[in-house]
Amino acid sequence: MPIKCTTDMSKLFAKIDAKTEEAKASYTEAFEMACLDIVNLAKKTNTYKDQTNNLRSSIGFILYDRGELVTENFSIAGIGTEADGSKGIVEGKRIAEEAAKTHPESLIGVIVAGMEYALCVEAKGYDVLTGSCLQAKTVLEKYIKAL
Repeated sequence: MPIKCTTDMSKLFAKIDAKTEEAKASYTEAFEMACLDIVNLAKKTNTYKDQTNNLRSSIGFILYDRGELVTENFSIAGIGTEADGSKGIVEGKRIAEEAAKTHPESLIGVIVAGMEYALCVEAKGYDVLTGSCLQAKTVLEKYIKAL
């Protein structure tokens, strides 16, 4: 006697699609929260004097999913000062967007210190972003486990 399938396959695939979207949303949220933690840690690191506020303002992140912007986070470091750091935000976003576009088929979070002299500051022994980014795996794992 042959086995006959009585399952409505369209309902089955609809449930699979719903679960897939739910998982994708959870992973996207985990990426966003991890990026935010790392950026906040980097901005609080006080190993150098940022005279123009551009360097600290250029620290931020951008999150793309398959080429579409999900979210971004850049903020002015020098609110109420003559050198508010607004140039840093522009540069940080530009660099992050360029990097994110290199992976148009992926969920990608790009954390940057976007001023061209960030590496020079780090080369002099000051921590701009590297120390915070070294914790990325641990921070992301924490949020993924919380799923």
